[in-house]
Amino acid sequence: MVRVISIHSANHPLFLITDVEQRAVLNYASLKGNSNKYYIIEFHQGDGDYPFRIYTEYGRIGRNPRKEGRFFNSRLSAKEEFNHILSSKRAKGYEHILVDDDDFFIPTVTQFQIKTSSMDLLKGNEKMVGIIEEKQQEETRTSYSPLEPLGKLSDTQIARGFQILDKIEEKLHSGSNDFDNLSNQFYSIIPTFFGNKVDYHQFIINDFSKLVEKRNLLEGLNLATEAENSFEYTYTSTQRHHNTLHYRTKEYKRL
Repeated sequence: MVRVISIHSANHPLFLITDVEQRAVLNYASLKGNSNKYYIIEFHQGDGDYPFRIYTEYGRIGRNPRKEGRFFNSRLSAKEEFNHILSSKRAKGYEHILVDDDDFFIPTVTQFQIKTSSMDLLKGNEKMVGIIEEKQQEETRTSYSPLEPLGKLSDTQIARGFQILDKIEEKLHSGSNDFDNLSNQFYSIIPTFFGNKVDYHQFIINDFSKLVEKRNLLEGLNLATEAENSFEYTYTSTQRHHNTLHYRTKEYKRL
Protein backbone atom coordinates (compact mmCIF):
# COMPACT_ATOMS: atom_id res chain seq x y z
CA MET A 1 0.00 0.00 0.00
CA VAL A 2 1.51 3.31 -1.11
CA ARG A 3 1.50 5.93 1.62
CA VAL A 4 -0.09 9.26 0.62
CA ILE A 5 1.22 12.32 2.48
CA SER A 6 -0.26 15.81 2.36
CA ILE A 7 2.16 18.40 0.98
CA HIS A 8 1.41 20.56 4.01
CA SER A 9 1.99 17.78 6.55
CA ALA A 10 4.84 18.09 9.04
CA ASN A 11 5.70 14.49 8.08
CA HIS A 12 6.27 15.40 4.44
CA PRO A 13 9.78 14.16 3.50
CA LEU A 14 12.48 16.55 2.40
CA PHE A 15 12.18 16.76 -1.40
CA LEU A 16 13.52 19.23 -3.95
CA ILE A 17 12.33 18.84 -7.54
CA THR A 18 15.04 18.61 -10.18
CA ASP A 19 12.84 17.47 -13.07
CA VAL A 20 9.17 17.00 -13.94
CA GLU A 21 9.28 13.97 -16.21
CA GLN A 22 5.55 13.59 -16.83
CA ARG A 23 2.45 15.64 -16.20
CA ALA A 24 -1.22 14.95 -16.86
CA VAL A 25 -4.18 17.26 -16.35
CA LEU A 26 -7.59 15.57 -16.06
CA ASN A 27 -11.07 17.00 -15.70
CA TYR A 28 -14.58 15.67 -15.11
CA ALA A 29 -17.89 17.54 -15.27
CA SER A 30 -21.48 16.44 -14.69
CA LEU A 31 -24.22 19.06 -14.68
CA LYS A 32 -26.90 16.98 -12.97
CA GLY A 33 -24.32 15.43 -10.63
CA ASN A 34 -23.04 18.88 -9.61
CA SER A 35 -19.51 17.64 -10.38
CA ASN A 36 -16.71 19.88 -11.56
CA LYS A 37 -13.57 18.01 -10.56
CA TYR A 38 -10.03 18.12 -11.81
CA TYR A 39 -6.99 15.98 -11.11
CA ILE A 40 -3.37 16.89 -11.84
CA ILE A 41 -0.66 14.27 -11.56
CA GLU A 42 3.08 14.78 -11.97
CA PHE A 43 6.08 12.45 -11.97
CA HIS A 44 8.90 14.21 -10.11
CA GLN A 45 12.56 13.37 -9.90
CA GLY A 46 14.39 15.14 -7.10
CA ASP A 47 16.90 15.35 -4.30
CA GLY A 48 16.25 14.71 -0.64
CA ASP A 49 14.91 11.79 1.35
CA TYR A 50 13.62 10.05 -1.80
CA PRO A 51 14.65 10.26 -5.47
CA PHE A 52 11.11 10.07 -6.90
CA ARG A 53 7.71 11.52 -6.05
CA ILE A 54 4.25 11.27 -7.57
CA TYR A 55 2.58 14.61 -6.89
CA THR A 56 -1.21 14.95 -7.12
CA GLU A 57 -3.43 17.99 -6.88
CA TYR A 58 -7.19 17.67 -7.08
CA GLY A 59 -10.51 19.16 -6.13
CA ARG A 60 -13.38 21.25 -7.46
CA ILE A 61 -12.44 23.98 -9.90
CA GLY A 62 -12.29 27.27 -8.03
CA ARG A 63 -11.78 25.77 -4.58
CA ASN A 64 -8.58 25.20 -2.65
CA PRO A 65 -7.23 21.85 -3.85
CA ARG A 66 -5.79 18.93 -1.93
CA LYS A 67 -2.08 18.47 -2.64
CA GLU A 68 -0.39 15.17 -1.88
CA GLY A 69 2.79 13.25 -2.51
CA ARG A 70 3.72 9.59 -2.85
CA PHE A 71 7.43 8.82 -2.46
CA PHE A 72 9.54 6.07 -4.02
CA ASN A 73 13.09 4.79 -4.05
CA SER A 74 12.49 2.98 -7.35
CA ARG A 75 11.74 4.66 -10.68
CA LEU A 76 9.80 1.57 -11.77
CA SER A 77 7.54 1.66 -8.71
CA ALA A 78 6.89 5.37 -9.16
CA LYS A 79 6.10 4.88 -12.84
CA GLU A 80 3.68 2.04 -12.07
CA GLU A 81 1.88 4.22 -9.51
CA PHE A 82 1.66 7.11 -11.99
CA ASN A 83 0.13 4.87 -14.65
CA HIS A 84 -2.25 3.23 -12.15
CA ILE A 85 -3.63 6.58 -10.96
CA LEU A 86 -3.96 7.87 -14.52
CA SER A 87 -5.79 4.79 -15.81
CA SER A 88 -8.14 4.68 -12.79
CA LYS A 89 -9.17 8.32 -13.31
CA ARG A 90 -9.73 7.80 -17.03
CA ALA A 91 -11.89 4.78 -16.22
CA LYS A 92 -14.08 7.04 -14.06
CA GLY A 93 -14.75 9.37 -16.98
CA TYR A 94 -12.04 12.01 -16.50
CA GLU A 95 -10.96 13.65 -19.76
CA HIS A 96 -7.30 14.32 -20.53
CA ILE A 97 -6.77 18.08 -20.92
CA LEU A 98 -4.01 19.11 -23.31
CA VAL A 99 -2.53 22.35 -22.04
CA ASP A 100 0.05 24.45 -23.80
CA ASP A 101 3.46 22.74 -24.07
CA ASP A 102 5.18 25.79 -22.59
CA ASP A 103 3.72 24.84 -19.21
CA PHE A 104 4.67 21.16 -19.40
CA PHE A 105 7.85 21.30 -17.34
CA ILE A 106 6.58 23.82 -14.79
CA PRO A 107 5.45 21.96 -11.67
CA THR A 108 2.13 23.08 -10.27
CA VAL A 109 3.70 23.13 -6.83
CA THR A 110 7.28 22.83 -5.75
CA GLN A 111 7.52 21.93 -2.08
CA PHE A 112 10.61 22.70 -0.09
CA GLN A 113 11.16 21.59 3.48
CA ILE A 114 14.03 23.21 5.30
CA LYS A 115 15.35 21.13 8.17
CA THR A 116 17.42 23.44 10.29
CA SER A 117 17.94 24.52 13.86
CA SER A 118 18.21 27.84 15.62
CA MET A 119 21.95 27.22 15.98
CA ASP A 120 22.25 26.78 12.21
CA LEU A 121 20.54 30.10 11.71
CA LEU A 122 22.96 31.78 14.07
CA LYS A 123 25.80 30.45 11.96
CA GLY A 124 24.71 32.49 8.99
CA ASN A 125 22.10 30.40 7.17
CA GLU A 126 19.50 33.18 7.22
CA LYS A 127 20.42 34.29 3.72
CA MET A 128 20.15 30.81 2.24
CA VAL A 129 16.79 30.15 3.91
CA GLY A 130 15.52 33.45 2.56
CA ILE A 131 16.56 32.54 -0.98
CA ILE A 132 14.83 29.15 -0.78
CA GLU A 133 11.66 30.65 0.65
CA GLU A 134 11.59 33.26 -2.09
CA LYS A 135 12.04 30.56 -4.72
CA GLN A 136 9.22 28.57 -3.16
CA GLN A 137 6.87 31.54 -3.33
CA GLU A 138 7.72 32.10 -6.99
CA GLU A 139 7.03 28.51 -7.99
CA THR A 140 3.83 28.06 -6.01
CA ARG A 141 2.16 31.07 -7.64
CA THR A 142 -0.43 30.38 -10.31
CA SER A 143 -1.70 32.91 -12.85
CA TYR A 144 -4.29 30.99 -14.82
CA SER A 145 -7.11 32.87 -16.52
CA PRO A 146 -10.66 32.43 -15.18
CA LEU A 147 -11.55 31.30 -18.71
CA GLU A 148 -8.81 28.66 -18.56
CA PRO A 149 -8.77 27.57 -14.91
CA LEU A 150 -6.43 24.61 -15.48
CA GLY A 151 -3.94 26.39 -17.72
CA LYS A 152 -3.76 27.66 -21.28
CA LEU A 153 -5.56 25.18 -23.53
CA SER A 154 -3.72 23.84 -26.56
CA ASP A 155 -5.04 24.25 -30.11
CA THR A 156 -5.84 20.54 -30.11
CA GLN A 157 -7.92 20.86 -26.95
CA ILE A 158 -9.90 23.81 -28.32
CA ALA A 159 -10.50 21.87 -31.55
CA ARG A 160 -11.99 19.01 -29.49
CA GLY A 161 -14.38 21.54 -27.95
CA PHE A 162 -15.51 22.66 -31.42
CA GLN A 163 -16.14 19.02 -32.37
CA ILE A 164 -18.49 18.58 -29.41
CA LEU A 165 -20.35 21.76 -30.34
CA ASP A 166 -20.76 20.46 -33.91
CA LYS A 167 -22.41 17.33 -32.50
CA ILE A 168 -24.73 19.48 -30.36
CA GLU A 169 -25.69 21.50 -33.47
CA GLU A 170 -26.60 18.28 -35.28
CA LYS A 171 -28.89 17.33 -32.39
CA LEU A 172 -30.51 20.77 -32.42
CA HIS A 173 -31.28 20.46 -36.13
CA SER A 174 -32.66 16.95 -35.65
CA GLY A 175 -35.05 18.10 -32.92
CA SER A 176 -33.42 16.02 -30.19
CA ASN A 177 -33.81 17.12 -26.59
CA ASP A 178 -31.02 14.98 -25.11
CA PHE A 179 -28.07 17.30 -24.51
CA ASP A 180 -26.81 16.16 -21.11
CA ASN A 181 -24.05 13.82 -22.25
CA LEU A 182 -22.64 16.18 -24.88
CA SER A 183 -22.78 19.14 -22.49
CA ASN A 184 -20.92 17.12 -19.87
CA GLN A 185 -18.34 16.15 -22.49
CA PHE A 186 -17.89 19.78 -23.51
CA TYR A 187 -17.30 20.97 -19.94
CA SER A 188 -15.00 18.03 -19.25
CA ILE A 189 -12.92 18.93 -22.31
CA ILE A 190 -13.14 22.71 -21.80
CA PRO A 191 -12.73 23.24 -18.02
CA THR A 192 -15.21 25.81 -16.72
CA PHE A 193 -15.81 27.41 -13.35
CA PHE A 194 -19.35 26.57 -12.19
CA GLY A 195 -19.21 27.93 -8.67
CA ASN A 196 -20.17 25.95 -5.58
CA LYS A 197 -23.32 24.58 -7.24
CA VAL A 198 -23.96 23.99 -10.91
CA ASP A 199 -26.86 25.97 -12.36
CA TYR A 200 -28.14 23.26 -14.67
CA HIS A 201 -30.43 25.47 -16.73
CA GLN A 202 -27.69 28.03 -17.25
CA PHE A 203 -24.96 25.64 -18.35
CA ILE A 204 -26.86 22.99 -20.33
CA ILE A 205 -26.13 23.64 -24.02
CA ASN A 206 -29.59 23.00 -25.44
CA ASP A 207 -30.38 25.89 -27.80
CA PHE A 208 -28.73 27.84 -30.59
CA SER A 209 -28.00 30.93 -28.50
CA LYS A 210 -25.98 28.90 -25.98
CA LEU A 211 -24.27 27.11 -28.86
CA VAL A 212 -23.21 30.44 -30.37
CA GLU A 213 -22.04 31.63 -26.95
CA LYS A 214 -19.75 28.60 -26.52
CA ARG A 215 -18.40 28.90 -30.06
CA ASN A 216 -17.60 32.56 -29.41
CA LEU A 217 -15.80 31.50 -26.23
CA LEU A 218 -13.62 29.02 -28.11
CA GLU A 219 -12.95 31.49 -30.93
CA GLY A 220 -11.88 34.03 -28.32
CA LEU A 221 -9.46 31.53 -26.80
CA ASN A 222 -8.07 30.83 -30.26
CA LEU A 223 -7.59 34.51 -30.99
CA ALA A 224 -5.88 35.05 -27.63
CA THR A 225 -3.49 32.18 -28.37
CA GLU A 226 -2.71 33.54 -31.83
CA ALA A 227 -2.09 37.03 -30.44
CA GLU A 228 0.18 35.68 -27.71
CA ASN A 229 2.14 33.57 -30.18
CA SER A 230 2.53 36.58 -32.48
CA PHE A 231 3.77 38.73 -29.60
CA GLU A 232 6.25 36.07 -28.48
CA TYR A 233 7.59 35.72 -32.03
CA THR A 234 8.00 39.51 -32.38
CA TYR A 235 9.68 39.79 -28.99
CA THR A 236 12.06 36.91 -29.70
CA SER A 237 12.97 38.32 -33.10
CA THR A 238 13.60 41.75 -31.61
CA GLN A 239 15.76 40.33 -28.83
CA ARG A 240 17.74 38.30 -31.35
CA HIS A 241 18.36 41.42 -33.44
CA HIS A 242 19.48 43.53 -30.49
CA ASN A 243 21.71 40.80 -29.15
CA THR A 244 23.75 40.94 -32.36
CA LEU A 245 24.58 44.63 -31.94
CA HIS A 246 27.92 45.14 -30.26
CA TYR A 247 28.63 48.56 -28.81
CA ARG A 248 31.48 49.07 -31.27
CA THR A 249 29.41 48.42 -34.40
CA LYS A 250 28.17 51.22 -36.66
CA GLU A 251 24.56 50.08 -36.18
CA TYR A 252 24.90 50.42 -32.41
CA LYS A 253 26.45 53.88 -32.67
CA ARG A 254 23.63 55.06 -34.97
CA LEU A 255 21.15 54.01 -32.27
